[in-house]
Amino acid sequence: MSGFLYFVPGKTAGGQVDLAELGLDGVFPPGKAPAGACMEGPGGDRGWLMAIAPKQFEDFRYSPNAQEWHRAMGGAFWVGWDKQDKPKPANLQRERLLDGHPIILADGNSWQIPVARLAGMTTGYVLPKVMGLDEDGNPAETVESRYQMLAEAADIVYSAQHGDGGTVLPYEEVERIAVGALSANYRIGRWGIRALGILTTENMKDILLWLIDWPTLKRFQAELAAQAAQKKNDATEPETATV
Repeated sequence: MSGFLYFVPGKTAGGQVDLAELGLDGVFPPGKAPAGACMEGPGGDRGWLMAIAPKQFEDFRYSPNAQEWHRAMGGAFWVGWDKQDKPKPANLQRERLLDGHPIILADGNSWQIPVARLAGMTTGYVLPKVMGLDEDGNPAETVESRYQMLAEAADIVYSAQHGDGGTVLPYEEVERIAVGALSANYRIGRWGIRALGILTTENMKDILLWLIDWPTLKRFQAELAAQAAQKKNDATEPETATV
């Protein structure tokens, strides 16, 4: 099966599992996903086993020798996968993939980071918007609620990058934004990301910059520098006389 498996110890019915409390409310696809009580799961406990759209429902089971499992959230639940089918971006991609820039993370795979604000924009966003009305009844566009976190993150990153003297964001804030950027395009949350080990202290910084279209800005800067160097070179070349 593809994607993640989740196991919540001590729970024997889906109604007992609070996905929001576990930070898993955004990782499951719409519609029915395999889930059921498990007499013995990771750690030897009874609990509730869940999966993200496996290839076949009959493949859905706890198989300790064939699966890799990690405790998450201090043991509140477990996250795992089939050893022969480790989750990859293609397995986790959402139905709508936001435009952005690719980045190679620590697993060696290319993940697409959405762009929330284009290079050269000081305000505003290029995220999907709802066509609505403002308080005065005039046409207004607002970022879709599911992407509001990306809009707020773009403001934070832009201010940190372009503010006077620069701002160093707390490590926890950097991780929060990086996780939010990945989860916008993929069915993955903080604990799945940690279990896969795809983030590092360095690539998290790049993910934040990708939100504000940093690769495009650096490309523009490189092109301008090349043009300036060419003009300087043309100006210093000696003129040759025609005989």
